[in-house]
Amino acid sequence: MSSPKLVWEDWPVIIVGRGIEDSNQLVNEEFFDVLREALERDGHFGIVVDKSKIDPEVDAPRSEAEIEGIRWLKIVRDRIAQQCVGVVYVLSEEALNSERVRRAGESGLKVYGCPTTAFTNHEDARQWLTEALVGNARSDECGEELHS
Repeated sequence: MSSPKLVWEDWPVIIVGRGIEDSNQLVNEEFFDVLREALERDGHFGIVVDKSKIDPEVDAPRSEAEIEGIRWLKIVRDRIAQQCVGVVYVLSEEALNSERVRRAGESGLKVYGCPTTAFTNHEDARQWLTEALVGNARSDECGEELHS
């Protein structure tokens, strides 16, 4: 399920959940689809997950696609750690301050193998990812110099 809202022109920054309201399930399913495609591209990338219009306290049951996505994450975690410089969530102010989100943020590195953080706007999220991508490019260059 490739989302029509996905904009690959922003590569290596990918934004998912754009325009999805009130469905955490749809955003999560789109996230897994995008992550699969991004890993196939074989380069460093970062993902902005827009959940700004989703109520953080709504606990809908996970779909089969979400459960399958979580299983798949465990299998490809090392690849994600190598290629993904970060996952940044865009949340409402209320969601950003919720205990549930704080707990989830602490487990991001363990789950994805890359840093996670959250902001209340796209500009800060993109800036954080851009800085992470630039920092990662510098690390790659230094590594290449060491191996030369």
